[in-house]
Amino acid sequence: MKKLTWLLALMASVAVFADTIKSVAPNNGEVVSPLAPSMKLFLMMPEAAAREALKDAGLASRLCNEVRSFAPGIPMQWAFSGERGKIHYELHVAENSHFRDEKVIQAPHSRYNLCNLEIGKTYYWKVAAVNNEDGTSIESETRSFTVDALTPRVLNVPKVDNFRDLGGRRGLEGRLIPQGLIFRCSGFNNNSSDGGKTPGGPRFTEEGLRIIREELKIKTDLDLRSHGETARMTTSPLGEDVNYVNISTVCYAPTFTKNGMDIMAQNFRVFTKPENYPIAFHCIAGADRTGSLAVLLEALLGVDRDEIMRDYVLTSFFTTRPHANGDILLNGLDHFGKPEEPLSVKAERYFMEAGITPEEILSFRTIVLGPGLQPSEVLQEKMAMDEVFAGFTGEAKIVRTVPYFTTSEQMTLAGREMTFGVPTWSESPVLKALGDDKGSAAFLLNNRTGRLQFLGLRPRSAMTDEAYAIYNPITKIAYAKADGSAEWRRLDFNEFKMNLPVGEAILLVIAPGAVPEGYALQSLPLLPEVPVDYVTAFAGETPVLDGKLDDAIWQAATPLALTDIEGNPKKSAPTAYLATDAAHDTLFIAVRLLDTTSYGARHDVRDAAIWAEDEVEIFLAAGGHTTYYQIVFNRFNDIFDGKRQDSSWNMENYDSATSQDDEGWTVEAAIPLAQFNFDAPLEINICTTDQPGEAHYNLFVTQGSFHNRAALGPVLMK
Repeated sequence: MKKLTWLLALMASVAVFADTIKSVAPNNGEVVSPLAPSMKLFLMMPEAAAREALKDAGLASRLCNEVRSFAPGIPMQWAFSGERGKIHYELHVAENSHFRDEKVIQAPHSRYNLCNLEIGKTYYWKVAAVNNEDGTSIESETRSFTVDALTPRVLNVPKVDNFRDLGGRRGLEGRLIPQGLIFRCSGFNNNSSDGGKTPGGPRFTEEGLRIIREELKIKTDLDLRSHGETARMTTSPLGEDVNYVNISTVCYAPTFTKNGMDIMAQNFRVFTKPENYPIAFHCIAGADRTGSLAVLLEALLGVDRDEIMRDYVLTSFFTTRPHANGDILLNGLDHFGKPEEPLSVKAERYFMEAGITPEEILSFRTIVLGPGLQPSEVLQEKMAMDEVFAGFTGEAKIVRTVPYFTTSEQMTLAGREMTFGVPTWSESPVLKALGDDKGSAAFLLNNRTGRLQFLGLRPRSAMTDEAYAIYNPITKIAYAKADGSAEWRRLDFNEFKMNLPVGEAILLVIAPGAVPEGYALQSLPLLPEVPVDYVTAFAGETPVLDGKLDDAIWQAATPLALTDIEGNPKKSAPTAYLATDAAHDTLFIAVRLLDTTSYGARHDVRDAAIWAEDEVEIFLAAGGHTTYYQIVFNRFNDIFDGKRQDSSWNMENYDSATSQDDEGWTVEAAIPLAQFNFDAPLEINICTTDQPGEAHYNLFVTQGSFHNRAALGPVLMK
């Protein structure tokens, strides 16, 4: 009887397994995607199609509000035949068929979405039905699947949007960037809601925190938000044991300003230390500041340009970010090199100009891509330059002495003065300047304006008349005068004019004495190649301002024919003339208009609306600044003058005159430049209106708006 009871009990315990448990999906050997179908489709679109898709407001809204930024994961499914109420499921997942270091997941149902697997990797899986009473179990067969390698790897961390891995892509030398090292995401906690007094509460759920800490194993939380957003918190919401770094960061165009580059250098140094990894960086949405830093890091690792853009715009599944914003970043990097150079080289120059050393760049690349990477020629050249600069320890001071004169950058080095000049500077190409105790000077130059410029040297009276040598110690080239001599004396420097190609670093040494041995001589042209999109103001004697062009200065000036607003030449277009005095303190402007239909009247008050009459408008600005000045004269010499969005501003002093005849009218003006306090080279546009009918003309093409700040062009004073 006891034996029968035991047998019945045994049969009852195994009755639950009378049938089977079978794997259903994925199929064995199948390639599966963790992404939502719309995410995958978007990532596979050609860039032109993706650009059009984001221009569709309805579609962009669906991406943000319906799909969201979470990858749903890989749906796992199985079928169990038996008494379901007596068992529970255990899903076993591993990277090998022996299930070493397996992950076991308690699954409440016969399906489970498996998230955050590495892309491009093959996984093995099986599922077990476990008896709740005695722990006995039956298992399904083992199957394998491979995660689609489509990048980026999008993660699912509950309540933390826009979470993805920078890994999984190909970088320099075709090396695969490891997954699990660098992550980008939205903020781990909310912004301060009380004006920066108290940090916002956590965004993640308990499960989200577990994933971040246990699965992703984040060691460093790099927070790009401002101190007002973080309330100057010093501890990561992830826990006190997580390294928290808060650097208030800029995005897009300001990324390429000096301040922005300094900030990005601070951020980058976090990635040069092995002990900081894995690293997660974020702002609040993980879109703009985070996106800007991601572009720089990916470019430096050698990620393909199209791939970088795809990563940037994928944020649109959380908050729409059009390609145009990504263009700002990629086009900004383009200024750091030649068109044919890879983006990785341009990123190298960006970071080195921001103060990052080649050794720090190599450290970052070694951590991420592994050892043995060959340094680029740019890095090797920079290391050689640093070695040269190590011999120059004298104090260097760079002073702009006449900012609105475009050939003025004064260097005081080791007690000696010398002035460098670069026509049409929008920013100084002198990145570094040092001297030594022998009267030598070393200059690191780089033209990042996007157009060809040239460098000129101007002697100073404080210089002695001893012989100097001018050479590049990296290329081993010494520069010779037109007569072939490499002996440069004080007055010879007027001949020195060197082309500065776009994005090409040049090391120039000026040293007393002869050219060092082993250098090849290269003659420099007296007339360098210069850009065409500038105007020249030649120096001459002050004209008599009477509205007539009979002064010698106007006879010598180059006539500048204005065009219509689209840049087309017109026979009846006005002609402008520019000139300056010998000291370049005053700008002389004359404009001759062929106009037989007088339109307008005298005004008794300054700043009347004379722009609606026959008029000449002069726009002045300092290169690189958004502020500009507008000066308007009508044919009766009435004036309107104002500063951008401030019509109350008036020039402190000026002189002007107009004259009229049967064929038209002329305006002459003398404008002292000191009153503008320009701290960068002068930029100008000259525009006119002929009424009735509003025929508009411009010196630099405005496309219709005379207030187009970008239309102002540089002035070269000679």
